[in-house]
Amino acid sequence: MSSSSSSSTILNGDRLLVAALLYFGGRKYGRGKVAMACFAWVLQAVWRNIRERQARTRCKNKTAIIIGAGASGVIMGRELNKLGIDFTILEKNDGVGGCWRTNTYPGCEADVVNALYSFSFAPNPNWSKKWASQPEILKYIESTYKSTNVLPNVKFNTNVKSAKWCEETKSWTVSTHNKNETFTADYLISCCGMLRDISLPSFPKDDFKGKQMHTASWENSYDFSGKTVACIGTGSSGVQAASALAGSVKHMTIFMRTPPWIGPKKNSSNSHLWRWIYKFFPSVQYSFRLAYFLFFEVFFKLVYDYTSFAPCKAFARRLFADGMEKVLKPSEDKKPGILDKMIPKYPIGCKRVCLHSKWLKIVQQDNVDIVGHRIDKLTKNGILTEDGAEREFDAVFYATGFKATNFLHP
Repeated sequence: MSSSSSSSTILNGDRLLVAALLYFGGRKYGRGKVAMACFAWVLQAVWRNIRERQARTRCKNKTAIIIGAGASGVIMGRELNKLGIDFTILEKNDGVGGCWRTNTYPGCEADVVNALYSFSFAPNPNWSKKWASQPEILKYIESTYKSTNVLPNVKFNTNVKSAKWCEETKSWTVSTHNKNETFTADYLISCCGMLRDISLPSFPKDDFKGKQMHTASWENSYDFSGKTVACIGTGSSGVQAASALAGSVKHMTIFMRTPPWIGPKKNSSNSHLWRWIYKFFPSVQYSFRLAYFLFFEVFFKLVYDYTSFAPCKAFARRLFADGMEKVLKPSEDKKPGILDKMIPKYPIGCKRVCLHSKWLKIVQQDNVDIVGHRIDKLTKNGILTEDGAEREFDAVFYATGFKATNFLHP
């Protein structure tokens, strides 16, 4: 899955495409215009090369410390390599990957298509599906660290304790929890990421005698089969984990404060033919990436932006609501009020839209209940809600997200 074969080298397939574009472009628009366009492209490349050389000169003999070996860590490491800056990446875990290493709950996968959720400098033609699962994304990130030659600069199992700036020496001193080991550098770059510090509810939970875990610290050795389980939270991780577990548990109760908007997710497999095309014609994959990018930019601007045109927002809301209602309608008699519980009242964009193909079907199962009451506390045997009802559980898992504003410091 090395990026060198698709980004550093122009493959034969793309050579043919370029030759065809030049030939037919020259016939239609004239060879002079095509030559001028090619000349402008060459000038741009030369100017970029000059700027990079100037940057390397300015950064000569400089050093840097990067905190975090996730997706942003490899991007920054690659750029520092290009500038000739000597750097060290301090990573608290025993491997690279960031949140894609620590989040191993069932059903964990990307909710952004691979064409966009990948590095522009390291296209991967071998994605097995349109939306990749956690193991495949982790493998991709690990391979990118190797192919960009950033991996040798990573120091694992090194948790940062503090960072101090010295005005006199114009440098940073970073202390770690590893026997007070310290590092000094000219630059300090935080690549900690936003999905790192677990957020747990504030209600009392120490009395509970059953199993408790957060989706970001999942215990894969625990067997949920035949258990009575509570899921707290219905963001992306809650939707994915609950959907994956609902078929094997005895009963699941989902505590949902606010329902998410749900969009369809037809996660089809990438055929061997498409993988072959992506491998030998990388520009095709880049074209899909550009198309997805433009689509989502326009969609977010028209629907999510608070200044958006009102009819666009109304149309999107109606589209999503009709789609959800179509799936939920058959169970209205069996589960009265399910439409009112599951279809949000707030505008699209106030919370992150969840994409999932099974969630709306899962909540209709006989062994799945939705509870909207606020939780007061965890009791010895279960959960007590504000309405005075106590429900017994064998296990409780929290899909309550992260303290996303803590990403600027380790």
